[in-house]
Amino acid sequence: MNKPKDATQRQADAWRLFRFYDYWSKLGCIEIGYNNERQAA
Repeated sequence: MNKPKDATQRQADAWRLFRFYDYWSKLGCIEIGYNNERQAA
């Protein structure tokens, strides 16, 4: 009976991790673009 719950929990953890990396990668791209614009100015 625990198997479906474990699978759901793993899926939730994977999704949370994906969202975390997606958020920080976007933040990193914005930060890099911002720094490049400052250096060019």
